[in-house]
Amino acid sequence: MGFLDKLKSLLKPEERSYEDIMQERSKIKNGIVSTLKDAGFTTLEIKEVIVIIEESERKIESLKNEIDSLCKYFDDPTSNIQDLTARVKEIKEEIASETKSIDPKLKDKVQEILDRKQTKS
Repeated sequence: MGFLDKLKSLLKPEERSYEDIMQERSKIKNGIVSTLKDAGFTTLEIKEVIVIIEESERKIESLKNEIDSLCKYFDDPTSNIQDLTARVKEIKEEIASETKSIDPKLKDKVQEILDRKQTKS
């Protein structure tokens, strides 16, 4: 299972606890760190890669929080349910897009670092 598949599994609304999700995220990051260390990346170079994951996680978390905040309006009789539903759908699409973009971003960053290392040699 690739990184993207693992991350997608974290976004599924299965009955998983917050702790389970955080442990899985930690395992993924640790696996990436280990792989990069084995490939000879420095701590700073590894941080450059991990920052991409952390930024995506923050964006996804922010979008999920936006969905949570919208959900309270579904019970309000004065709310336009169609607008709320459309916005939730847009947010879910943004989450999916961000999730899909992580893998290429990581590959690009790793390649950028490898190119930099090669240029220094």
